Amino acid sequence: MLAEGGEYDDELVEAKLSRMTEADVVRMVNGANSSGLFLRHRDFESYLGGVETDAADPDAAGGGGRRRVSAARATYVRWFGQADAEEIVRLQREGDAGWADNQPVSDLQQPNRYR
Repeated sequence: MLAEGGEYDDELVEAKLSRMTEADVVRMVNGANSSGLFLRHRDFESYLGGVETDAADPDAAGGGGRRRVSAARATYVRWFGQADAEEIVRLQREGDAGWADNQPVSDLQQPNRYR
């Protein structure tokens, strides 16, 4: 919801978050219907659990009086990251990948090995 133009910028997001009030967050959840990261429609309400709604909004699209989210007890969080796979392999080959006991990547992929 805070990404723009298909890009996520940590500094920009931190700046936005530092200025947001609880009312701003509620307004964003109820008004957002497009992902700034994926640049397509997203139903952000479906990421929430324990949703509380206020009275129907008579001005909602279609005049149907859509109930608006006023609070939620939980959310589903999706984490994304980037990694340079070639650099990981290079470091692993040099024994400096930071893996536990410098185990080869193939060993780490064996099921139930490190439970």
